[in-house]
Amino acid sequence: MALSIRTARLLFCLSFTFAIGCAETRAVVQTCADFGSTLGTFSSTQVDSIAGVVIAGDSLVFVLDGQSGKVWRSSLNSPDARLVASRGEGPAEVHLARGLLAWPDGGVLVVEWDGSLLQFDTHGRFVDRHRSAADRGSGHVERQLNWIASDRQGGIYGFSPFERATADSIKIVRCTLNADASCNAVAVASRRFLDPPRKARISNGKGFSVGTPSSVGQIAVASDGRRLLVSSVSLSVLSTAEDIVFAPVASLERVAVPVTEQDWEDLVAADSMRTAKGVQEGLAVAIASGAKLTDIPQRLRQISRASERPTEFPQLQNSVPLQSPVGSVWIERGHAPRASYRIDILDSLNRYSCRRVPARARIVAVGKDVIVMAIRDAVDVETLRAFGVP
Repeated sequence: MALSIRTARLLFCLSFTFAIGCAETRAVVQTCADFGSTLGTFSSTQVDSIAGVVIAGDSLVFVLDGQSGKVWRSSLNSPDARLVASRGEGPAEVHLARGLLAWPDGGVLVVEWDGSLLQFDTHGRFVDRHRSAADRGSGHVERQLNWIASDRQGGIYGFSPFERATADSIKIVRCTLNADASCNAVAVASRRFLDPPRKARISNGKGFSVGTPSSVGQIAVASDGRRLLVSSVSLSVLSTAEDIVFAPVASLERVAVPVTEQDWEDLVAADSMRTAKGVQEGLAVAIASGAKLTDIPQRLRQISRASERPTEFPQLQNSVPLQSPVGSVWIERGHAPRASYRIDILDSLNRYSCRRVPARARIVAVGKDVIVMAIRDAVDVETLRAFGVP
């Protein structure tokens, strides 16, 4: 029998309380192993900015260049890369891409900023453009969802970035891309479980305070369809598959990563750039809507440094957990920009382990028994390398 919304919410709150209570008793100190030897280094010289990587099958790799909008197809067994798509206005061209998703047949989906999806098969041949439901076309998907994952049955998952930023609960939506395309809410995430209470970014007329990293939870979906909430409140993972009610399945070990003076300088610089861009865009929208600059309080136009250096980095990095085709989910922990760091792994049976990622590297894709890292050199150029996962 289907649950009423009120009953589902009550059960969710009970599971939330249970998760908080269990979080302190189940965490186990882990020794995080390094990755093994390099399996291969493949071509990324054509790519200016690695914005997305998908491992298709056993050896194929699709790479999105975030700067040029081009999509490349390469192989772990060959240094050569072939161009799949370029930026343009045509139906088979990339308009404005934000990332890539794996597809069950070994192909890839290019995720556009407007929510549409560009589909290519395992050979890199164009299949279809799945447009938003408000547009005409052979395929329809929800408009303006932040697509984060796909499953083995050909479903894609996303949530509204507006809800994620403002609402107390966030709907997780699953869409299909077949002839009978449909979208349905399959779970609801509570903000009070995901994130701690927010600190005001504006206070006492001092403007936007920068240099303090925020602590946010993560929403993830495994390739077997499990919906996961990674809580930065209780450092635990909740899961649901066939129901909308989440239940705790694992606790994450607390890892203290101190913020040094140099780290803080880096944080302030990066946060200032992001905030300045946001303020600039917000002012442009307000003025375009008819507001006068003098009508906007001065404090909404100022940026100031946080009064105190934070003692530690947040427990979770602000990034979407990666999924593997065998059902595991990889959760990046908080870390300093120039240091090695830890990534936690929850497998398909909800068993918990961890790995150590080398400094100046980031994991960009996870396969069945291989992962791909983007490794940055001394002049900040990234090279893609594959490593085996025992």
